[in-house]
Amino acid sequence: MVVAFMLVLLLMCGAVIDLGNAYRVRQALQASADAAVAAGAARLPDSSAASTAVHAYSSENGARNTIPGVQNVATTVTTDCSFGPQFCNPVNTVHLTETAKVPTYFLGVIGIDEITLTVKAGACTPCDSSPIAYDVMVVIDRTGSMCTDASSNWNNCTDLNAARNGVKDMLAFFNRDTDRIGLAVVTSGDNTSPFRHTGPPTSYTPYNTTSSTPYPCDAANPNDRNVTDKGSYYRSMGDFMVGTPAVHDNWVLAPLSNSFKNADGSINNGSQFVSTLNCLQPKYWTAIAPAIQAAHQTLTSSGNPTSKKIIIYLGDGGANSQPGAVDSDGFASLTTTWYTPTSGANGRPCMDAINRAGAAKGANIEIYSIGYDLNNGYSGSGVCLRAPNLSSESSPYTAPYTMAQMASDADNFFTPSTPTQLRETFEAIGHAITAGGTRIIE
Repeated sequence: MVVAFMLVLLLMCGAVIDLGNAYRVRQALQASADAAVAAGAARLPDSSAASTAVHAYSSENGARNTIPGVQNVATTVTTDCSFGPQFCNPVNTVHLTETAKVPTYFLGVIGIDEITLTVKAGACTPCDSSPIAYDVMVVIDRTGSMCTDASSNWNNCTDLNAARNGVKDMLAFFNRDTDRIGLAVVTSGDNTSPFRHTGPPTSYTPYNTTSSTPYPCDAANPNDRNVTDKGSYYRSMGDFMVGTPAVHDNWVLAPLSNSFKNADGSINNGSQFVSTLNCLQPKYWTAIAPAIQAAHQTLTSSGNPTSKKIIIYLGDGGANSQPGAVDSDGFASLTTTWYTPTSGANGRPCMDAINRAGAAKGANIEIYSIGYDLNNGYSGSGVCLRAPNLSSESSPYTAPYTMAQMASDADNFFTPSTPTQLRETFEAIGHAITAGGTRIIE
């Protein structure tokens, strides 16, 4: 009886040892699987490179994460687009199944010579963002040069369209459950009375062409560029020069929201952010500082207190305007209206833009700045112009200098020069913000 009891006791103790060892191996196996798919996801969308990396970091013989005492771990690696449709070219997700047979030391007495363990892991890139929550204000320069070539000839908004597509590509990196995106513009919409604009036309004749191009939803009317009874500051501007601190046109056209994505990860074209982005019209003049101020105020007043706050600015030239009083002919003066320039920057719009960006950075807002095609030969692309006579701002205020100074650091300043590079830049910024958007998903 005592002998039988001792055998049972020894068997139970042995079972504890064998099962404890199996638990240890399973933990190590899962850790190796997670590390392997993370390494593989970093190589996506190259399926072959991703598979090679997964095998290299797995627990199979000769790999980096072999487990002592466990030989011949079997691995199965697959790649697909199971996370969602974005950046599925050709894949955005890698999966790994690892199976190990753990030898027993005591359970063999009752015929259990090994314990089979199977773990699974998966990771996507790009997918949703990191566990950090983000509030992001995108600020788009939609002035006329974004719709013309270097000779000021209308090109159907090639650059503005590239910007739209780049922003939408970037959305793939963000998580609708935790992140919010908003849109501000240079220059404002025309949403507040008094205004001369009568609403969106069904079509208009752009710049130097005779064709008509529809813009169905932006608030400003490009036909107003042809008015003859007011000066240039009233043309296609949304009357951003006039107003009061309490009543003036909006520079934020889409507030912070998480509606930019559908539940399956696809872009929600019906969201205010995406639909407004798709409908932006070209306008005159480049008043950067008020747009940065509006983005800053939105992040401060409407941002989630625990979210990381970011401004992404895109412009293709220096600032050349600030809101201010206009004379009877519609020309600018240095008399302030609703907007107060920063200290020493009245009539110096690039200095003002740098100061506004500095204030945002001082409030722990990270700024990415994109200076698009700044050396394209277009007369206004590299300069900063002073009101009211549009003379150049003194050194060092040029467009490249201004945008570099606006960015949080040198790594946050980008200078793409082609539409393709512009789209890639937005992807790179999304990748930088979210650490690539890589996430373990199983």
